[in-house]
Amino acid sequence: MASIFNLALPFFGIIFLGIIAEKAFKIEETGLAWLNIFVFYFAVPTLVFKSIMEAPIDRLLNWSFIAVTMLSSYLVFLLVFTISILVFRSRLTSAAIQASSASYSNLVYLGLPIAIAAFGSGAAVPAALIACFDNLIQFTLVPIIAGLEKSRSNSRKDTITGISRQIVQNPLIIAAVAGVAASAGQVPLPHVFDTMLTTLSKAAAPAALFVLGVTVAMRPLEGFRKEVPVILIAKMIIHPVLVWGLVSWIGGIEPMWAGVAILLASLPTAANVYILATQYRAFIDGVSNVILISTMMSVLSVSIVLYMIDRQYLP
Repeated sequence: MASIFNLALPFFGIIFLGIIAEKAFKIEETGLAWLNIFVFYFAVPTLVFKSIMEAPIDRLLNWSFIAVTMLSSYLVFLLVFTISILVFRSRLTSAAIQASSASYSNLVYLGLPIAIAAFGSGAAVPAALIACFDNLIQFTLVPIIAGLEKSRSNSRKDTITGISRQIVQNPLIIAAVAGVAASAGQVPLPHVFDTMLTTLSKAAAPAALFVLGVTVAMRPLEGFRKEVPVILIAKMIIHPVLVWGLVSWIGGIEPMWAGVAILLASLPTAANVYILATQYRAFIDGVSNVILISTMMSVLSVSIVLYMIDRQYLP
């Protein structure tokens, strides 16, 4: 058990350092912009590119694994979306944001680093695939549903254009496509370029975790909404349990890949959901609460999942 905590706690320790820094220096949120750009557009995409590029092309086309992870996210999204509409009487856009809060894990800032630490460098490939396809789900479903709520005649065209732009311009998806092309082509990188990419990829984990800590500290626990407990239960309990059930039911998935899928499902809500909430001006304070509370809960959830994998209770 001590080894599990020794593995998980350093990551949350870096997050805690980010929280301390925010409380100590009291810099406005705009001061975080350049570090966010470095993490989201350079360091993490580089990690995704190198991980996929170095993997054999046949390992990337793991359709059963992709199906499990996508289906689990869709089902959790649908569950919370339905509850939001029928029980909480939320409007479509708010229900979509709530559903995204329950199904979109913090894969970029926390998922990739902790998966590699837990399972080794080979875990970067399944973690990167999950990150890419989850981004496709979230940045497609939410704009579509928000577009349905608009009454303007040109909203359909605007929605399609917006979705296409978000997908094409997403740095993780660009990095994944480039990585698949490089893996298929087996073209070696120049030494100088490879060294630069390696250095960037090593900076991804500490920078991302520190940014996550600062971001969480900037989200005060105010205006607690009645939907929050339902979202937290769906995100922190139902999501990983559902992935576990689907992995066990479908079978044939490599144990390490299955473990990565379950671990990443147990992570807190992604900070990107807050961006979606502010973009569509829906459920902003609720998302802030979910991100803060789920991040604190993930200290326990991640430790439990790692312990169960270590004891072979999970794949």
